[in-house]
Amino acid sequence: MVASQSSVDTKDSTLIAGPDTTWTAADNFVSATDAEGNALSLIDLTVTGSVDTNTPGNYEVTYSYKDSAGNVISKTATVTVVASQAAINTKNTTLVAGPDTSWTAADNFVSATDASGNALDLSDITVSGDVDTTTPGTYDVTYSYTDSLGNVISKTATVTVVASKATINTKNTTIVAGPDATWTAADNFVSATDANGNAIDLSDVTVSGNVDTTTPGTYNVTYSYTDSAGNTISKTATVTVTATKASISANDSTVTVGSNWTAADNFVSATDANGNAIGFDDITVTGSVDLSTPGTYNVTYSYTDASGNTVSKTVTVIVKAKAATNGGGNSDNGTGNSSTGNTTGTGSNASGTTTNPGSTTTGSSASTGMTQSSTGNSIKGNSSDGVKQNSQTKSNKLPQTGDSSDSVAESVLGLSMLGLTLGMFGFKRRRRN
Repeated sequence: MVASQSSVDTKDSTLIAGPDTTWTAADNFVSATDAEGNALSLIDLTVTGSVDTNTPGNYEVTYSYKDSAGNVISKTATVTVVASQAAINTKNTTLVAGPDTSWTAADNFVSATDASGNALDLSDITVSGDVDTTTPGTYDVTYSYTDSLGNVISKTATVTVVASKATINTKNTTIVAGPDATWTAADNFVSATDANGNAIDLSDVTVSGNVDTTTPGTYNVTYSYTDSAGNTISKTATVTVTATKASISANDSTVTVGSNWTAADNFVSATDANGNAIGFDDITVTGSVDLSTPGTYNVTYSYTDASGNTVSKTVTVIVKAKAATNGGGNSDNGTGNSSTGNTTGTGSNASGTTTNPGSTTTGSSASTGMTQSSTGNSIKGNSSDGVKQNSQTKSNKLPQTGDSSDSVAESVLGLSMLGLTLGMFGFKRRRRN
């Protein structure tokens, strides 16, 4: 008996699941022979088992044959259905809105593979969605790919467009005009940030405008910055230059030789550049006063404020001589005049006393003669053959060379009044006798 030569040969296979994936029994059939070793076709075999090409898994398919001698031979093939390896990887991004901001689909694309896991290019991918880079908002962009088995995969990336965080903060300032006043752009700069809100320096900022620190007025200074997205922001600070309020107040004065005087005596008040009161210790005084010598002296009070402005005030101090002291009084000061001696007579021993309000006259006998002696407006007389007059007074002295015209006039008037008074007393005396 000859052994049967019947045989069945199959192979295992792997499929990628997908709507377009196909499978038939022939895919795993290799060959078969009958008992005599003649080749058989697939139709001569019985196939059992099925494959779901849409669902990943292991599927067994059995191929059987019964030869003429009744021998049954079979062979099983394994069909492995795997998931597609097609994939897309993307990323979300954030952009700052601005005229210089740009976006392309490549910005959010990371990678992609086909059904078998082989790398793909962005050109193999379909992109839908758009981004407005000038308008803040949230934008979705979808990346899609269909593999060879009909599997469609997609991935959506989110692009967030935000407003710029670029800022500039400044402050207004006031300075006092003056030769020493200074200003720099840093004086009004507070802070600044870039598009992402990170701090930036003044060196990153453009400054326009200038300040004349010597001339009062209002000056505008603009600070500008353009961020990476092309957004330009600016802030204007106002610098006010004011005139100084420094001042000094002082008075003129008159003092007497020998009196006490200090510079503080004529100082009244003073203020600094901002109008705040300052003390005498902050003042510089130039000039001096000689209290032993009559005359006119100039004293200057000066002050230089924080901005270099110097203010000053000059006052006059007059030093006058002490007033002259008068001796005895006269009839004008209310003290009575005492006259002794107005005795006029012819013959012997006549005496008499005449008392008038404010004056007393006492006389003794005398021959034809009159003697007058006046001391402190007191006149005394003795008989004599001649007439002698001696006038000595401390208050009414005769004019001297160099006296003023007023003093001369006063002396002449005083003497005239004295002569007239003596003449009237003598006349009355003669009439009574």
